[in-house]
Amino acid sequence: IFQTTNGGLTWNMKVNSIVNAIETPDIFFVNASNGWVLFNPQGDSSVVYRTTNRGQNWGMIKIPKISRFYFTNENDGVGTFQDSVYKTTNGGVTWKKIDLEQYEGNIVLNTIFFLNEKKGWMVGGRNVNNGYYRYPAILSTNDGGNSWSFNNFKTDYNMGLLTIAFVDSLNGVVCDNLLYYHSSSDGGKEWIRNNDALGFIFYILFTSEKEGWMTGAQGFIAHSIDRGKTWEKVISPTDVALGKISFVKNNTVGFIFAGQNTLLRYDKPVSVVDNGITQMPTKLILHQNYPNPFNPTTRINFSIPEDGKVLIKIFDVLGREVTTLLDGISSAGKHSVIWDGSNSASGIYFYSVTFKNQTLYKK
Repeated sequence: IFQTTNGGLTWNMKVNSIVNAIETPDIFFVNASNGWVLFNPQGDSSVVYRTTNRGQNWGMIKIPKISRFYFTNENDGVGTFQDSVYKTTNGGVTWKKIDLEQYEGNIVLNTIFFLNEKKGWMVGGRNVNNGYYRYPAILSTNDGGNSWSFNNFKTDYNMGLLTIAFVDSLNGVVCDNLLYYHSSSDGGKEWIRNNDALGFIFYILFTSEKEGWMTGAQGFIAHSIDRGKTWEKVISPTDVALGKISFVKNNTVGFIFAGQNTLLRYDKPVSVVDNGITQMPTKLILHQNYPNPFNPTTRINFSIPEDGKVLIKIFDVLGREVTTLLDGISSAGKHSVIWDGSNSASGIYFYSVTFKNQTLYKK
């Protein structure tokens, strides 16, 4: 378990567990202080590490076999392993198995999501006829996970469901293992399939009443501004599988945790608005590139007070020009350019922005 206190620039190891996990660990923080990390090793039990002081210290708890969990407050949480569902009311110390309704075949549950302390959903796949057909399975609860009921999901496709999220009590999105997503505007009673294949989606997060994000296989990122009804693919700097996405600083800074020791950061473009009027910069502004260090691409943001010619160049540590990123007219306001350093050697570089006889440099 690693912790950062400077926005992800450096990470310090807090727990070096000897647990040999056979599945991807799960992490969940219900607030700034209280969090849990779940490891699922071989055998008939799992291990949870819990913190109550912002990740400074962690205590280990041995629990029943669980591969995914979700907490709604400091005490109440729900966990699953295949078709088993568990509930805790004491912060993960003990877990009680929850009986489900009778169903045909067997279920593998993939994702748990709660809209509030009472209302939640679980999704997965239900195999019948010796596993030759997989039905989508959605279960919902209205009592904090003490009881669950199966929801209707009409489909002619052989598929399971990978992940689910709701932006409010009516509008939600669920993704299947055939690369498609389905949206609901009536609390999950009816689902409408979108015919544009996106990819294998592993995680959905809504950051406001309209805005949402998806992450998935092969570096997939998508963004929605209409409660998840439509999604626009976002250019990704990597093709590794992307996992959980998390936002901080009033949802202006985002992190995506990925495979192969990859951490992505997103800085939301923000305009300064006063009485409905966007304020333009009064001088040339050059921001620090991000990410930094990087491999192989990084983004350079700059702002200019009026329309004019902008020249952006990259130099090596000896001052030799490597490339010109921009040489042309830009409009007043904030802009960004991306440098792809794939063809350059590892090392330190500098960049310059020139506007109206003024030049600024950063490393």
